[in-house]
Amino acid sequence: MTYKKAYRPYLMKDVRDASALAKFTVASMFANIGGSSIGYRLAGGRVVLANEFAAEAACTYSANFPDTIVDTRDILDIVDTPAAIDGFLAKAGLKRGDLDVLDGSSPCTEFSTAGSGVSDNGGTASLIFHFCHMARTVMPKVVIGENVSALAKWDKYRPILKAALDTLRYAGNPSRRLYYVYFVILSAADFGVPQARERVFYIAVRKDVAEAIGIHSDAEILNLFPEPTHPDPSTHVNIRTGLAGLQQTESEIRPWLRAALVNKVGSIIRQLPRQPEKPTKPKHVGLDTKTWFTLTRCSWDHPVPTLTAMGQQPNGLSGAVHPAEDRKFTVKEQMRLHGMPDDFQFPFPVTVAQASDRMGNMVPPLLMKAIADSIYEKVLRSCAELWRRPSNLSRSRRAVAS
Repeated sequence: MTYKKAYRPYLMKDVRDASALAKFTVASMFANIGGSSIGYRLAGGRVVLANEFAAEAACTYSANFPDTIVDTRDILDIVDTPAAIDGFLAKAGLKRGDLDVLDGSSPCTEFSTAGSGVSDNGGTASLIFHFCHMARTVMPKVVIGENVSALAKWDKYRPILKAALDTLRYAGNPSRRLYYVYFVILSAADFGVPQARERVFYIAVRKDVAEAIGIHSDAEILNLFPEPTHPDPSTHVNIRTGLAGLQQTESEIRPWLRAALVNKVGSIIRQLPRQPEKPTKPKHVGLDTKTWFTLTRCSWDHPVPTLTAMGQQPNGLSGAVHPAEDRKFTVKEQMRLHGMPDDFQFPFPVTVAQASDRMGNMVPPLLMKAIADSIYEKVLRSCAELWRRPSNLSRSRRAVAS
């Protein structure tokens, strides 16, 4: 069976209609422009709170999700004290233990393949710890986090991931369990997104919730991750299918053509053969392999490689190049290649460079939808049925309080 024709562009109305079901509540930290939020909404979730520090990202989020309360403070101000976290929750009328899902994709510069490692002063490397510590106060039923795959793949980073997740697992020592936690690396291409984007995801389920539904170990959390909908490379959605039917104006394409004409990257792009059978890099045609290490002419018949914040800048020296034209992908094309709604808006004065930057740091919505669907079916719905029994509700409140 092939899934290549299964990709269907969707609209913001589809997102709003699905979210109106209000099956569960979500607060999204490091919300960016709302990639994760779209996924939760498509799964029937109601995103009641979002936190995003970057002005252009917060502006874009609010323009597309006016029904969500957007907090624009630095997360360090929110997690400064338990009282500050309580104040954040109170904006949506929530108390500790009320929230179904706390979501967070902490910035990951030091952990990326382009990064130089964990900085001396913490930098973005410390943010995953702040997020996990925040979860210990919020005490949601489920915590879902995302980061670059290097955090799980590379020996020098694995202890950092373990240490962060241990702050979720235990209250001070292993004898006081808070959450059961597990992580896996998932590729967006395995879930119908025309992009071969790998990221590590971790899921934590609060101890009382987990044990109520029969989970008694970290390893059992693995069963909560979704099965791929497009499990084999032969079933992946390719660029040709992903961009099919996309309508663009000349003014939407012009900035990308101009950038390739006036910047150095354009001279390299023009030396990469058009419409290759497989993705082609400068090293494949005898060009400098260091400066242009990740610059790639894409193939119509493959998913696009990971679209990064730096790589998709119009003037950047790296990134993915259109299969048939001597330019990088436009904003609308990037939206399709991330699996976003066609009518998602980047309001003025957000520039094409800022839009590309924000999408490069975004969780593809269709991948997050698959995770959220699985969590709702396997955890939250079962939990809601159990919690309708007064004795269990009282037990849950005592667990959160302790």
